[in-house]
Amino acid sequence: EQHRKEHHAERDYAKGIELKAKRTPEFVTALNIDAPTQDQFDIPVQNRLARDVVKSLEPGQKWASKITGVMAAGVGMMTYVTRFGLGSGPNLTCTTLYLTLLVVAKQRGLGKRLHILFDNTCGDNKNNGVIVFIAWLVYMDIFREASFFCMLKGHTFTILDQSFNTMISQLMQESIYTMSRLLKLMFRFLRPYDV
Repeated sequence: EQHRKEHHAERDYAKGIELKAKRTPEFVTALNIDAPTQDQFDIPVQNRLARDVVKSLEPGQKWASKITGVMAAGVGMMTYVTRFGLGSGPNLTCTTLYLTLLVVAKQRGLGKRLHILFDNTCGDNKNNGVIVFIAWLVYMDIFREASFFCMLKGHTFTILDQSFNTMISQLMQESIYTMSRLLKLMFRFLRPYDV
């Protein structure tokens, strides 16, 4: 019962900040940053529903991609695709954060306060590199104050998670042999979610 109460309180807190950012963008900029499981974006891949075992691509070497999504309140979703071999961690998180802030600043301006909702990934989000970058944004007077919040593992289920789940279920029905096809399909399946 206590766990359920804490979980709902976290969601209400995050939704409240998102709503405030939508209503008063001059005061609050709210971002939700998350990434789906990476192996779902390895290519080439055959349609998962109709596999030809003889011609299977499963044992072959894959091109692995890291997908990172950022939902900016009042702006929409931005999706970043990087070669998994480049790694992840704070460099990728800070780069996607920076690129997203450039888009938000151009489209509607930045608020005085930055709030970021992360998933609960220590290697990517909860580390000194990300904390220092967020502090630097305040130090450089881009924001007056900034905060971040990491929801409990397994309890995010935000609109960003839902968008990725919808996209992944649709991608699993496709045969994807090239990066350009993967990107085209991602754009098509995410289109309803304001990419």
